[in-house]
Amino acid sequence: ESGRPAKIGQNLKYDMSVLARAGITLAGGAGAGAAFDTMLESYVLDSTATRHDMDSLALKYLGYRTIHYEDIAGRGAKQLSFNQIPIEDAGPYAAEDADVTLRLHRALRPRLEAHDSLVELCDGVEMPLVPVLSRVERNGVRVDVGLLGAQSADLATRMREIEASAHACAGGPFNLGSAKQIQAILYDDLGLPVRARTPKGQPSTAESVLQELAFEHELPKLILEHRAMSKLKSTYTDALPACVNPGTGRVQPATTRRWPPPGGFRPRTRTSRTSRCAPARAGASARHSSRTPDRGSSRRTTPRSSFASWRTSPATGACSMRSHPARTSPR
Repeated sequence: ESGRPAKIGQNLKYDMSVLARAGITLAGGAGAGAAFDTMLESYVLDSTATRHDMDSLALKYLGYRTIHYEDIAGRGAKQLSFNQIPIEDAGPYAAEDADVTLRLHRALRPRLEAHDSLVELCDGVEMPLVPVLSRVERNGVRVDVGLLGAQSADLATRMREIEASAHACAGGPFNLGSAKQIQAILYDDLGLPVRARTPKGQPSTAESVLQELAFEHELPKLILEHRAMSKLKSTYTDALPACVNPGTGRVQPATTRRWPPPGGFRPRTRTSRTSRCAPARAGASARHSSRTPDRGSSRRTTPRSSFASWRTSPATGACSMRSHPARTSPR
């Protein structure tokens, strides 16, 4: 909660929410609750990269292969929870977070500072959004279930219209959700050029390919529109009403459930090694906490006790709260 030392972390939004649930307000940054977030620094530097987790960033920017949770806890049904791991194994794993996060910041920050516009984006937009998004996730978002239902009906009507137009373009009915049927119509019946192939050598019907083919024929454009409408309907207008908490009338992410959760703790996601709270100067002290809420990131409901812990790196004096990864990926 102290403004000094400054805090550096990886995916600090998560940690901010964890601490807020325990009544602790993260401070140590210019109006954002923290000074730097290496995950956001990486994203601003290269938003096209597929991974911004600490393991991937350490390998990419430091040439360093981190300790993976499976290395100390095992795999499968016999995998240990973090509080079952011997301290001689858990210590280096936990302390590594603080050390690597600080090293990542020192590697990423100069790259950002080489471009004033990137610094402005990271410090002026991304970092100030961290506490805002954390608060939104904890509070939930009120949704109008009736309006979503009306939008879902409108989407269904529009999809039927697009489907009819697509059938007319193809010269007969077909399943717009079948890649095999689309492939046959586009390349065999209509003779459109093959822009790319699947790993098995078949003509591709991927979105990027259809976008190119849409300049040459109406059907690919209609298929893309139908896919977009279908995704909106299934992912949002149909799904969100089922996610509304009847007690609050709000959609609240699984990570913001009350602590402790009724079904016990769930494991952390593999792609988000989080909670690196690194003081700006070596040897600096920081508030320690081991309480953490339900991550809600895995389908498994194995009851867990506390599975996050703070450790201090002897090399940097940086502190870190890190939890073990999940057995399933959330993304």
